[in-house]
Amino acid sequence: MTTANKASARPYYPLLFASLIVLIPLAVNIGQTRPIAGLRPLAIVLLGAALVMGLFRLILRDWYRSAITSVIWISVFAGYGSLYIYLEEVAPDYARTDYLLSAAVALGLIGLFWATRPKVRFEAWVAPLNTMSLVLVAFSVGNILWYEIGLRTASSASAKSETVTYDGPTPDIYYIILDMYTRSDTLEMAYGYDNSAFITGLEEMGFNVAECAMSNYVRTELSLASSLNMNFLPALDERITPESESSAPLASLIRNNAVKKYVQARGYTTYAFETGFPWSEWDNADVYMESNPLSNGMTGFESVVLERTALRALEDEGYLNTQLLDFTHYRERSEFTLKTLPTLATRPGPKFVFAHLILPHPPFVFDMDGGPTDSLSFLNEKNMYPADKFEEGYLMQLTYASKAITEIVEEILAQSATPPIIIIQGDHGPWIQPKAIRLTILNAYYLPGHQDAIVETITPVNTFRTIFNLYLGGEFEYLPNKSYFSPVPKQYQFEETSAKCGVR
Repeated sequence: MTTANKASARPYYPLLFASLIVLIPLAVNIGQTRPIAGLRPLAIVLLGAALVMGLFRLILRDWYRSAITSVIWISVFAGYGSLYIYLEEVAPDYARTDYLLSAAVALGLIGLFWATRPKVRFEAWVAPLNTMSLVLVAFSVGNILWYEIGLRTASSASAKSETVTYDGPTPDIYYIILDMYTRSDTLEMAYGYDNSAFITGLEEMGFNVAECAMSNYVRTELSLASSLNMNFLPALDERITPESESSAPLASLIRNNAVKKYVQARGYTTYAFETGFPWSEWDNADVYMESNPLSNGMTGFESVVLERTALRALEDEGYLNTQLLDFTHYRERSEFTLKTLPTLATRPGPKFVFAHLILPHPPFVFDMDGGPTDSLSFLNEKNMYPADKFEEGYLMQLTYASKAITEIVEEILAQSATPPIIIIQGDHGPWIQPKAIRLTILNAYYLPGHQDAIVETITPVNTFRTIFNLYLGGEFEYLPNKSYFSPVPKQYQFEETSAKCGVR
């Protein structure tokens, strides 16, 4: 037998099939998680599969029988959670741990019994199962690599990466996104909430707050892709058409954006923070900062993997709550960013800091003073936020975000050797509101020497056109301050929308 034939006769397919427990959800969710998130669960499932195969080898004393038995048990283990989720939708009376665990054990024992039948030989099964599993693994890995290559090589149509000769002033620039933070008149009208203390505090520090500000788009990925490229979306990528539902162009536009390249070309060091949403992260910034992903024992992606396996039974029986672990990660990421952000003021500049905080956006993990909450109590039995609970959590978290940002800005201003540029901006307004209200945002600017340069109706598409023209030798024309609502999933079917501006 040749070396190639010997290799094909070795039953390594259980390990490959086991790896699909991680690779398939990673490939499916590649726009929502980074490939590195799959390394630890992949190592765990491969180790587990090897132990299972070794155990059955001891029992059956035959590698071929142990391999087929292992695949049966791995398949039952891997399919448990998906079957549970399916039954919850079509036959909820049967979505019970006792039923499904009993069925899983029964299937595993039947597979073991079948593998021990002396008349059944499994040597001939090795080559086709090896090939099949290898193809499935290659397909999943290929999908992941294809996405990553496209993401890392794509560039904004408006971005230029060459270094330019620039001898002008280079003040530090802080671009702070408070996710879902709306403007004051919306808070008063929709929730009866008085936000004047926060706004007045910003103005007393020298901020110009655009009282009639609106976002250009209604969701984070649309809004950031536009503001960071200083243009409306259809002009940035030909794939953005009313018929398309793909978010791939948006991730590329956010990661390889015109603003970052403009400041880097002028000698700035770029800083960015982890958000938990890879499509919104600048992991290619000069300095990329993230909290310890293993601090509470399980990442968000690992929770997704767990819920689709037989380990879901631990959650169903109350021994584990993956959603609570995920919410804890939200809190830890936000705390890390809030704690680290003001310390950057003392680092040598010039620097451009991009900090996207998932605040006051749910999950609601901070009380008004920054303490922990019972974050799951805001969800109903359908795992959704009812209007009253959303309002309670949103205003609570908005109050904390306002306090935290005020303290951060005060420290940045006190620690900065040269007065910095600071933009504090919402990306869109709150959920469960009419479409126009969902486009209203906080939009505040600290512009040393140019406090009056902002018009009340400025939208984010003109934020960096204004700043680059004022400070970094830009010659950008100003675009119309227009706002567009679009539905899901047809996110590029834009409808121009406006909201009446009240007095705070």
